[in-house]
Amino acid sequence: MKQGKRLLAIILLAAVVFVSGCGSDSNTAPPVNLALTDVIGNWSGPWHNTTFNSTGNTTLGITGDQVAQTASAVLNMTGPVLGGTFGAPETFNGPFTSNGFTFSGTSAVFGTFQLAMDSHGVISGSGTNLPNPLIQRVDFTGNATATTMTINYTVTFAAGGGLPAQGTINLTKQ
Repeated sequence: MKQGKRLLAIILLAAVVFVSGCGSDSNTAPPVNLALTDVIGNWSGPWHNTTFNSTGNTTLGITGDQVAQTASAVLNMTGPVLGGTFGAPETFNGPFTSNGFTFSGTSAVFGTFQLAMDSHGVISGSGTNLPNPLIQRVDFTGNATATTMTINYTVTFAAGGGLPAQGTINLTKQ
Protein backbone atom coordinates (compact mmCIF):
# COMPACT_ATOMS: atom_id res chain seq x y z
CA MET A 1 0.00 0.00 0.00
CA LYS A 2 2.71 2.42 0.99
CA GLN A 3 4.87 1.55 -2.04
CA GLY A 4 2.16 2.61 -4.47
CA LYS A 5 1.92 5.98 -2.81
CA ARG A 6 5.62 6.67 -3.15
CA LEU A 7 5.36 5.77 -6.80
CA LEU A 8 2.78 8.43 -7.27
CA ALA A 9 5.22 10.97 -5.88
CA ILE A 10 7.87 9.84 -8.34
CA ILE A 11 5.57 10.15 -11.27
CA LEU A 12 4.43 13.57 -10.24
CA LEU A 13 7.98 14.74 -9.94
CA ALA A 14 8.74 13.53 -13.42
CA ALA A 15 5.73 15.31 -14.82
CA VAL A 16 6.65 18.53 -13.09
CA VAL A 17 10.16 18.50 -14.41
CA PHE A 18 9.02 17.70 -17.94
CA VAL A 19 6.37 20.38 -18.01
CA SER A 20 9.11 22.89 -17.41
CA GLY A 21 10.01 22.64 -21.09
CA CYS A 22 6.83 22.40 -23.11
CA GLY A 23 3.50 20.64 -23.43
CA SER A 24 0.28 19.86 -25.27
CA ASP A 25 -2.73 17.59 -25.33
CA SER A 26 -1.96 14.37 -27.20
CA ASN A 27 -5.66 13.90 -28.06
CA THR A 28 -5.51 16.78 -30.53
CA ALA A 29 -3.30 17.74 -33.44
CA PRO A 30 0.25 18.58 -32.34
CA PRO A 31 0.26 22.22 -31.20
CA VAL A 32 2.94 24.82 -31.52
CA ASN A 33 5.73 24.23 -29.02
CA LEU A 34 5.17 25.96 -25.71
CA ALA A 35 7.74 28.32 -24.28
CA LEU A 36 9.06 28.01 -20.75
CA THR A 37 6.97 31.07 -19.85
CA ASP A 38 3.83 29.04 -20.66
CA VAL A 39 4.48 26.60 -17.80
CA ILE A 40 6.15 28.83 -15.22
CA GLY A 41 3.93 29.22 -12.20
CA ASN A 42 2.18 27.26 -9.49
CA TRP A 43 0.44 23.95 -10.12
CA SER A 44 -1.66 21.88 -7.78
CA GLY A 45 -4.02 18.94 -7.70
CA PRO A 46 -4.77 15.50 -6.31
CA TRP A 47 -3.00 12.20 -6.75
CA HIS A 48 -4.89 8.91 -6.48
CA ASN A 49 -3.50 5.40 -6.23
CA THR A 50 -6.36 3.44 -7.81
CA THR A 51 -4.99 0.07 -6.67
CA PHE A 52 -4.88 0.90 -2.95
CA ASN A 53 -7.40 3.78 -3.03
CA SER A 54 -4.95 6.13 -1.33
CA THR A 55 -4.89 9.86 -2.07
CA GLY A 56 -3.10 13.08 -1.32
CA ASN A 57 -2.40 16.54 -2.70
CA THR A 58 0.43 17.79 -4.85
CA THR A 59 1.89 21.26 -5.25
CA LEU A 60 4.47 22.22 -7.81
CA GLY A 61 6.19 25.53 -8.38
CA ILE A 62 8.05 26.02 -11.67
CA THR A 63 10.53 28.82 -12.35
CA GLY A 64 12.87 29.23 -15.28
CA ASP A 65 15.55 31.19 -17.06
CA GLN A 66 14.89 31.44 -20.80
CA VAL A 67 18.33 32.81 -21.59
CA ALA A 68 20.15 29.97 -19.80
CA GLN A 69 17.46 27.47 -20.92
CA THR A 70 17.12 26.06 -17.42
CA ALA A 71 14.12 25.31 -15.26
CA SER A 72 13.57 24.55 -11.60
CA ALA A 73 10.64 22.69 -10.05
CA VAL A 74 9.82 22.52 -6.32
CA LEU A 75 7.57 19.55 -5.53
CA ASN A 76 5.64 18.74 -2.38
CA MET A 77 3.13 15.94 -1.79
CA THR A 78 0.86 14.96 1.08
CA GLY A 79 -0.45 11.55 2.04
CA PRO A 80 1.28 8.19 2.03
CA VAL A 81 3.68 8.58 -0.91
CA LEU A 82 5.35 5.35 -2.08
CA GLY A 83 5.00 3.67 1.26
CA GLY A 84 6.15 6.57 3.39
CA THR A 85 5.91 10.29 3.92
CA PHE A 86 7.18 12.76 1.36
CA GLY A 87 9.18 14.81 3.85
CA ALA A 88 10.55 18.22 2.88
CA PRO A 89 9.77 19.68 -0.56
CA GLU A 90 12.28 18.59 -3.20
CA THR A 91 13.85 20.83 -5.84
CA PHE A 92 14.78 19.57 -9.30
CA ASN A 93 16.76 21.45 -11.92
CA GLY A 94 17.32 20.74 -15.58
CA PRO A 95 17.72 22.04 -19.12
CA PHE A 96 15.06 22.46 -21.80
CA THR A 97 15.12 23.02 -25.56
CA SER A 98 12.48 23.60 -28.22
CA ASN A 99 12.42 19.80 -28.73
CA GLY A 100 11.36 19.09 -25.18
CA PHE A 101 12.69 18.51 -21.73
CA THR A 102 14.81 15.77 -20.18
CA PHE A 103 15.91 15.27 -16.62
CA SER A 104 17.69 12.54 -14.70
CA GLY A 105 18.96 12.42 -11.17
CA THR A 106 18.66 11.03 -7.67
CA SER A 107 16.04 11.96 -5.09
CA ALA A 108 15.48 11.11 -1.43
CA VAL A 109 11.94 10.05 -2.34
CA PHE A 110 12.20 8.91 -5.98
CA GLY A 111 15.59 7.18 -6.16
CA THR A 112 17.32 7.18 -9.56
CA PHE A 113 14.97 8.50 -12.24
CA GLN A 114 14.83 9.54 -15.89
CA LEU A 115 12.16 11.82 -17.33
CA ALA A 116 11.28 13.12 -20.77
CA MET A 117 8.61 15.35 -22.25
CA ASP A 118 8.61 16.00 -25.96
CA SER A 119 7.54 19.23 -27.62
CA HIS A 120 3.96 17.93 -27.90
CA GLY A 121 3.60 17.35 -24.15
CA VAL A 122 4.03 13.56 -24.19
CA ILE A 123 5.55 12.47 -20.87
CA SER A 124 7.49 9.24 -20.30
CA GLY A 125 9.96 8.00 -17.75
CA SER A 126 10.92 5.60 -15.00
CA GLY A 127 12.47 5.41 -11.55
CA THR A 128 14.68 2.66 -10.16
CA ASN A 129 16.76 2.12 -7.03
CA LEU A 130 13.99 3.63 -4.92
CA PRO A 131 14.62 4.08 -1.21
CA ASN A 132 11.79 1.62 -0.49
CA PRO A 133 13.31 -1.86 -1.10
CA LEU A 134 9.83 -3.30 -1.73
CA ILE A 135 9.55 -1.29 -4.97
CA GLN A 136 11.53 -2.48 -7.98
CA ARG A 137 10.61 0.37 -10.32
CA VAL A 138 8.05 2.97 -11.29
CA ASP A 139 7.02 3.78 -14.87
CA PHE A 140 4.96 6.73 -15.99
CA THR A 141 3.28 8.16 -19.05
CA GLY A 142 1.18 11.23 -19.51
CA ASN A 143 0.29 14.42 -21.32
CA ALA A 144 0.70 18.09 -20.50
CA THR A 145 -0.58 21.42 -21.77
CA ALA A 146 0.08 24.95 -20.56
CA THR A 147 -2.81 24.55 -18.07
CA THR A 148 -3.09 20.85 -17.13
CA MET A 149 -0.96 17.76 -16.57
CA THR A 150 -2.13 14.18 -16.30
CA ILE A 151 0.42 11.55 -15.27
CA ASN A 152 -0.41 7.86 -15.10
CA TYR A 153 1.95 5.63 -13.15
CA THR A 154 2.61 1.96 -12.52
CA VAL A 155 4.57 0.72 -9.52
CA THR A 156 6.27 -2.66 -9.94
CA PHE A 157 7.06 -4.36 -6.67
CA ALA A 158 10.16 -6.44 -5.93
CA ALA A 159 9.91 -10.22 -6.33
CA GLY A 160 7.02 -11.61 -4.32
CA GLY A 161 5.54 -8.14 -3.73
CA GLY A 162 2.33 -8.70 -5.65
CA LEU A 163 0.73 -7.24 -8.72
CA PRO A 164 1.67 -3.73 -9.88
CA ALA A 165 -0.09 -0.70 -8.39
CA GLN A 166 -1.50 2.03 -10.63
CA GLY A 167 -2.57 5.60 -10.17
CA THR A 168 -2.93 9.09 -11.59
CA ILE A 169 -1.75 12.60 -10.76
CA ASN A 170 -3.85 15.49 -12.06
CA LEU A 171 -2.42 19.02 -11.88
CA THR A 172 -3.93 22.34 -12.87
CA LYS A 173 -1.99 25.57 -13.31
CA GLN A 174 -3.16 28.15 -10.77
